Amino acid sequence: MKLRKRVFAGILAGAMALMMAGCGGTTTDTSADGGVEALLQKADETMAGVTSMSSHMDMVMDMTLDEEVYSTSTSATIEGFYDPVKMKMDMSMSINGEELQSYAMYVAQDGDTVTSYMNMAGAWYAQPVDISSLSQYNAQENMSIYLENLETFSEAGTEEINGQSATIIEGVLTGDSMKEAIASSGIDSMSTELGMTEEEMDSLFASMGDMPVKLWITEDGYVVKYELDMTAVMAGLMGSMSAEESGGMEFTKTLITMTCDNFNAVEDFEIPAEALAAQSLA
Repeated sequence: MKLRKRVFAGILAGAMALMMAGCGGTTTDTSADGGVEALLQKADETMAGVTSMSSHMDMVMDMTLDEEVYSTSTSATIEGFYDPVKMKMDMSMSINGEELQSYAMYVAQDGDTVTSYMNMAGAWYAQPVDISSLSQYNAQENMSIYLENLETFSEAGTEEINGQSATIIEGVLTGDSMKEAIASSGIDSMSTELGMTEEEMDSLFASMGDMPVKLWITEDGYVVKYELDMTAVMAGLMGSMSAEESGGMEFTKTLITMTCDNFNAVEDFEIPAEALAAQSLA
C-alpha cells in the first residue's frame, strides 16, 4: 500500500505541476491558418502584459485499483501575482464524491528565495522552493513555454466564458514537445517520486502519441480557459511500469481544466502571520 500511495502521490504532483502552467502565453506556430495565428499572436502580446490573475482549476482522474473503480476530483482557486511571485490557493480533493483533504497554500518570492506555506489539519508548514523551479508557480512564464510546443492548431467554434465570448483553439503536443513543455512545469519532481531516470522519462515521452489541448481566447487576447487531456500520458506512464511498481493502478481518464479571469485586477493579500512563523521543513 505504501508503494501505491507513493505512485499516486507522484502522479498527482506531476499533474498539479502541469496545472500551475495556468493561462496565458506565446506561440511560434506557423501551421495554423492566418486567423488562428493572428489570434495567438494577439494572445502573446496581451498576456505578456498580465501581472496578476485569478484562476480556478478542476482535475478529474479516474482509475481502477484491485478491480475497484475510483474517481478522484481536485479543485483549486488561485490568486496570483507574477513579478515577484505571490500566490494563494485553496484546494480540495475527493474520491468518489467524498472529500479526502482540503488545505490552504501560499507561495511568496523574496529576491532569489521562494517559500511555500501550507496549512493542513490546522497546522502551518513552510518549505523553501529552489529558484530554478519557479516556473512551476509562474503561470505566465510557464504557459509561454507550453504554447510554443503546440502543433496542428485549428479553430473549433466559440463559447462564452465568464461572460466573454472566446474562440476555441484546438492543438496537440507530440512526444518530444510534451517532454520539453512538461519538464518546464515541474515534471522532474514527478519522475523523482516515481523513481524513474531521465532516460526512462525520455523514452516514455518519445513513445507516446499526441496530447490534446484546447485554449479559449478572447478577441482582445486573454486566455480565459485551458483544457488538457492527459489520459494517454497517464496510461502510458503506468504501462511503462511493472505491476509491482504501479501498485496495480490503471488510469482511464485524466482531464485538467483551468479558467482564468480578473486579469491585472487581483487584490493584494497578506500571508497569515502564523504561516510566516511556521517552522521550515527544509
